Order: sequence, then C-alpha cells, then structure tokens
Amino acid sequence: VCVEAESALSPHVKAVPSAAMLSLLMVICGCCCQAPYELIMSSDRGCGDLVSLAEAITGIVASTGSAIAEKEWVLPMRSHALLAAAGIAFSMLTNRALASPLPTAMLCTLKNGSLVANVIVGVAVQGKKYARGQVFAVLVVTTGLVLTAGDASGEAESGPFAMSSESLIAVSCLT
Repeated sequence: VCVEAESALSPHVKAVPSAAMLSLLMVICGCCCQAPYELIMSSDRGCGDLVSLAEAITGIVASTGSAIAEKEWVLPMRSHALLAAAGIAFSMLTNRALASPLPTAMLCTLKNGSLVANVIVGVAVQGKKYARGQVFAVLVVTTGLVLTAGDASGEAESGPFAMSSESLIAVSCLT
C-alpha cells in the first residue's frame, strides 16, 4: 500500500528521512566536528580560547547576512547580548578546565555531565520544581564524577580529595 501511495506522488516530492536516520546523521556529524578540536587540544591544551574565538568569528560571519536582512527580531537585543555573554562565560570555563592536567576522557565525561548546571538553570530561569530525590540523585552523580576525576588525575596519593588546586578548579568549572 505504501509503495503504491509513493508511486502516486508527483516525481518532485521526495521522501522525508526518518527521525532515526536524522539522529544518526547528527551524531556522526557531531563526532566529525569534534575530532579536529580533540586533535588540536591533545597537542596544545591551552589553545581553547583561540579555537573559541575562531568559532565565534565564524558564527558572526555566517549569521550577519540573515541578521541584517531580518526586518524585526523576535527576541530583543538585550536577550541576544545575554545569550552571547553566557556563551562566552561557558567557553571560558570550559577552556580553563580543558587546559588542566586531568585526562581528556575524564574532561569529556565531566563536560557532558552538566547535571548541576541543568538544575540551576531549571530552577532559576524556568521556575521548575525538583523533588528531593532528583536533587539527591544529581548530587550523588556529581560527587561520583568528582571522585572519579580525583582518582583519574593521577595526583591522588592520599585519597580522592588530594587533587591539585588546578584539577579541583577544572572539575568545578565543568560541574
């Protein structure tokens, strides 16, 4: 039945890819975009600010034409400025953490485990209410990530809390 329906469509109508296929494509593209960054970071851990600057300039150049052509913006300029400031702050914290002596695998785990940030934004910006069990789970996961980072840093000779101040700052920046 579906084949007959597809053949009845005009030749100009193309099939829409499935959500699973688009999701898979997004994951593959995300990994391919992250690979050059990981290569650069593995050779020079302090280059994050330069990479972030290049990303920002590319984004500004790519979006300037459509921003100028837009007659009326949906969001006020103040919102755009706040979003830009938040993006810069996030990049600076992330770059500070990525320049630390922690292993790259641990940094990626901490970077993607931003549960504390999600809860803070949910409460402060979106007005969400979290159950005690949810907050407790976030604290347990975050504590586990911090302890794992301390153990993976190779600096913990007298327990997981013996991280250097630089590693502790890196973990704080990412959580």
